[in-house]
Amino acid sequence: MTTAPRSQEFAPQPASAADAARDAVASRYGAVSKALGRLYDSKKAPKRDVHRLRVATRRAGAALAAFEPQIGSTVVKRAQKQLKLIRRAAGDARAADVHTDLLSSFSPSLSTLGREACSELIESSRARAKRARIGLRRLPKSVTPRDVQTWGSDVQRAIERTSRSKTGPFSLSGAVRVTLVNLKLDLESHSAVPIDTLEQLHELRITVKRIRYTSEVFKHCFSLGILEGIQNACVRLQEHLGLINDFGELAERASDHRDHARGRAENGKAKHIRTLEGFVELELRLQDERDRMRQRFLDEWTGGTGAELGRLLDAAIREQQSRAPSDESQIAGAGAP
Repeated sequence: MTTAPRSQEFAPQPASAADAARDAVASRYGAVSKALGRLYDSKKAPKRDVHRLRVATRRAGAALAAFEPQIGSTVVKRAQKQLKLIRRAAGDARAADVHTDLLSSFSPSLSTLGREACSELIESSRARAKRARIGLRRLPKSVTPRDVQTWGSDVQRAIERTSRSKTGPFSLSGAVRVTLVNLKLDLESHSAVPIDTLEQLHELRITVKRIRYTSEVFKHCFSLGILEGIQNACVRLQEHLGLINDFGELAERASDHRDHARGRAENGKAKHIRTLEGFVELELRLQDERDRMRQRFLDEWTGGTGAELGRLLDAAIREQQSRAPSDESQIAGAGAP
């Protein structure tokens, strides 16, 4: 028996869009419930478990967005709000952890005054992490793993209602193609103009995350070569975009500490003047690091990764078209080219 090349291999695919929605909701809500249960049983909320919970809620949110036609917009909006409650709590703790680690690795490159300022910012980050963990540990008292399972069951019932009431829905491949076309349009909107501001980078970061998590939701619909290509391109871009965001936030926090130090330095005491000088150095160095990460991202983006991601999305769209050509009239009516 001849084995198909890896780029042409397909993972087993659910029979319909509704079946795929059921599978995605069950697995992703199960992952959120399991990750929340780990924190419920833990005394210290380890970094690994906090990260897993945050990622699990993002993946569940991506499944809701991807299968909104099969679920219903009202149910999706309510479910996204429920997940956001968990994601924000986990996100605050995760951000504080990342900032603490970045500052700790960054500190040795500073002068003595800069290191002293960095130590103060590290202590501030650790205090933020501690407060965030207290809030996270309290979360299971208001939102338990069983609550998350109930939320998932509510979404499953909505899928059943929608599948009975709708006539002539897209096949799964047709539904995937519409989603991919919309993602490709979002990506092209970033490629059409120079990326000059941090706001543009933040918006692109959101788009790349959506592409990555949506491709995971629809993994059964892609040949493995295309799926791996999309995932790898998104990971490369996300690494740079995440660091730009982190160093930008740290520079803003250093600026706040610098302003506070300036107020204390007005009394002329040498100690406070040295603290001010340290935070001035720290802020400038963090800004330089942010700009360096930004340039590395732009080199990656313009060097071919952005275009590569666009080509992979085009290939995925053509792949879905070949698998469900009978959906053409419905897709055209939905606005996809």
